[in-house]
Amino acid sequence: GQINLGLDYLDTKEAILNFYEIYGNCEELLYYICNGEGQLFRQNVYTNSRIKPISEILGKRILDENLSRKAVIKLFNTSNGYDGSSEIRGLQYKKNSVCLRGDNEENYRLEFRIPNGGCNYRTWIDNIRLFGKMLEVSKKLADMMKKDYLTEEEEKLLRLKIDLEDNSITLEEKLELLMDLLFKDDKIKQIYYDRYENTIKKIN
Repeated sequence: GQINLGLDYLDTKEAILNFYEIYGNCEELLYYICNGEGQLFRQNVYTNSRIKPISEILGKRILDENLSRKAVIKLFNTSNGYDGSSEIRGLQYKKNSVCLRGDNEENYRLEFRIPNGGCNYRTWIDNIRLFGKMLEVSKKLADMMKKDYLTEEEEKLLRLKIDLEDNSITLEEKLELLMDLLFKDDKIKQIYYDRYENTIKKIN
């Protein structure tokens, strides 16, 4: 079922923005890999979700280096966009595939709504790993950018994140990029490859 992870782990604005970018670029793909093999995804969630590009929620203020973590959370934690438009939904929108829950800095958490409520224990554990790694890599990328020098592995991670932003690639290509971004172990990657392949077969 649904998974809740504390937002406090993403301790900088950059980490939060990294997470949102990775998630937003992979939202459709996540519907195919968050349930057991061949189990159909929650199509009503997919239909109603209003995940928007960061630029539509934050506007030009994203370019302000002095924008604080608290200010970024406030911008996401709204039902309207930065320009007041009710057409733009922030993470507080309860029908999104990921929502921001809680009412203060101490208990804010991300609620992931993609997984089916009836998923089994193994599927649930694998989903915690998936979303947990997304948070971990988002924080790692933010910490990397504070350094004067990036290692070869860090440069690869950054390139994978950038490549995920390409809207012209297929879902299969995006899956491979996401797996390489999150995991090193091929056996773990295969769990999500198998889910994707079996789900696609069932809906086609």
